[in-house]
Amino acid sequence: MNQTTRTIIFFSSLVMMFLYYLMIIPRLPMAFDNAILYANYSFSSFFICVPATQMLLRRRILARFKDDHLYEFRIHDAIAVQYLIYLVIGYLMLIRPLTTSLTDFSHVEAVNWISFIGWLAAGQVFITFTYRTTKAQFCREHILIYGWDLRMDFPFGNPLYSHSGVYAYSDFEYYFFDNGRLTLRLKGELGKIVLIVPSEMQEQVGEYLKAQQLDKPKKRQNIY
Repeated sequence: MNQTTRTIIFFSSLVMMFLYYLMIIPRLPMAFDNAILYANYSFSSFFICVPATQMLLRRRILARFKDDHLYEFRIHDAIAVQYLIYLVIGYLMLIRPLTTSLTDFSHVEAVNWISFIGWLAAGQVFITFTYRTTKAQFCREHILIYGWDLRMDFPFGNPLYSHSGVYAYSDFEYYFFDNGRLTLRLKGELGKIVLIVPSEMQEQVGEYLKAQQLDKPKKRQNIY
């Protein structure tokens, strides 16, 4: 998925977040009377709208690229990175406003910590669901990464890592297998796709990629 499309999807999700905040939250019980409820309602506008909007738009755009496929593999997870996003944003929205410094938590009550941990647990559910349902399909002319992908994508120049999208075989510079994983490196230092490929299928998949004019790197160094 190109940078322009990723950017449009990202800003569309922000629009939906603000619409949710302006139109839905005022109708919720005690939205402005209880500080803890207000903080959680506000965080829900981000937590629900951003990943859900991005997922639905990606599915709609990518659905037309679905085709008969020869192979289908799970994408390698980057759970730590995704979890860190929820951790940082949750802290900034739910905990940081209650503190006077980075180390002063005297005004943070138990209920605030409980809600913070609860959202982190919900984030873990989102992440687990994403990696169980998002697959890479090897189609005739491209590799399609498609599924119920609730990962939040911030298109600000960060390298791609198994992002949902459609990738022509000519988009890749090389591939290699390592510890049960297949890594396909995108041209131009744009990132990579990492897939879980059983050892008994690696030779077969490698031959298929060679038939698509892909080969292993000539030099082993700096391939990660």
